[in-house]
Amino acid sequence: MMNEQYKRENHKSYLVLRLEDLSKEADYGMKMLCENPLDNFLPMSVHVFNGEKELYYDISSKQSFQILYEKKMLFKEDLEKLFSDLQRALKQLDEYLLEPECVVLEPSYIYVRGCDNGLSFLYAPFRNDDFEEAVYDFAEYILEKICNEDEDAVMYAYSFYRY
Repeated sequence: MMNEQYKRENHKSYLVLRLEDLSKEADYGMKMLCENPLDNFLPMSVHVFNGEKELYYDISSKQSFQILYEKKMLFKEDLEKLFSDLQRALKQLDEYLLEPECVVLEPSYIYVRGCDNGLSFLYAPFRNDDFEEAVYDFAEYILEKICNEDEDAVMYAYSFYRY
């Protein structure tokens, strides 16, 4: 769990994370995403107030994946969109020489865009989680949310889990 808070400013909603000292790699990642917004990542900006840095992620018109699928099941079409957006996001990171370990794959930090139902991931340059473990945990979460009556969804989700 990260130390987050939510703010509403100028008709926009933000997920705000406080920054401590950053490594050079984390500072690079932060600057790259602030200056080059990527399609499948939450838009990010840095705010300094009283000498403290905070990362503002624009979550306007987006809903948390966890909240959206709290009572709703995942079908094959949902999984296809999820996996293609994740793959596209990782490819974008590779193009900018950014670390996939900084992608937060916790469902509460993945946002569904209202305009196209695409996913926006949170890139936290100060985190350096084990990416394989994060994917494994996310795959387990997905298995709990799939519609068991949709055989294609079940096969698709278990293929991702095994992978």
